[in-house]
Amino acid sequence: EGTYVIQARNFIHDEFLKRPDPDWLVLIDSDVVLPRGWLDRELEKFPQLPDCGMLSGWYFKKIAGDAIPAVYKSWVSADAVSRYMPAEIEPLYRAEQVTPVAAVGLGCSLMSRKAAEALGAEPYKMITMGEDLGICHQLQDLGFKVYVDWRMKCDHLGVGKI
Repeated sequence: EGTYVIQARNFIHDEFLKRPDPDWLVLIDSDVVLPRGWLDRELEKFPQLPDCGMLSGWYFKKIAGDAIPAVYKSWVSADAVSRYMPAEIEPLYRAEQVTPVAAVGLGCSLMSRKAAEALGAEPYKMITMGEDLGICHQLQDLGFKVYVDWRMKCDHLGVGKI
């Protein structure tokens, strides 16, 4: 509520939709540092993933003292409270694989044109779980999958490293 991230994401999304030539919408946050070659490697992997709407690298959330990835394995709705459950990082990170997930932070993500068009204009909204998790939820409602590439660990400025 205190930033313009929703407006910025919607502006970039809508400008992408106006241009017929790019196939991919690249979403990079200003406080995320990508590994060298991130975009080339993700573009190579994306076409191999069935029903993929978004492919993302990963990074740790900005929570003091905890190493929690901004990657979520499942959607839970209990007692009218909906939330995403964090992914267990160890088995996935060590296996260095691409896996489907429920949601990711959008700081280092690649979205297909087909998914962006399905979302339509101005799809980002501030909701309880945040605009990034909300977009992942919308993509899945539209029949797309969200994947995380565990080989693409990014740095989130202001967060400790493992």
